[in-house]
Amino acid sequence: MPLNPHQSMHEMLEQINAMEVTGDELARVASALAETSEKGSEPYTLLDKLKAEYDTDLAGMERVAAVFFRVQALGRLVRDHDLPEWTLPESADCGIPVRGPLLAAAAVAPVEVDDQDRAFFDRETILAEAQDQAGPEKEG
Repeated sequence: MPLNPHQSMHEMLEQINAMEVTGDELARVASALAETSEKGSEPYTLLDKLKAEYDTDLAGMERVAAVFFRVQALGRLVRDHDLPEWTLPESADCGIPVRGPLLAAAAVAPVEVDDQDRAFFDRETILAEAQDQAGPEKEG
């Protein structure tokens, strides 16, 4: 079922969470976000960049929505929580300075929304997924 403006946020989240995205996609979008932020651009500039990267058919726009929600949730996670073992120095040349396993986790962990429809990840769920993505070398 395609995303549409008349469905509930719950229905939209089900579709967004069912769509497979990659950590590489999230990294590209996060970098585009950083670039538009540095230039003082409006958020719609980022959406325009996303639309240019993906097909403008319905499936492409659904993918844009899924990636956009995940990047928003990842940015919020990093901003709201102290995660030194999963983040990179602020000077890192990337949009959201996170290590690969957390980026991979953000591609598959379920996105949730708060009462103001802002995307977020449950901290414990995404960190458990990041730990799984990191494998045995990051345990303990």
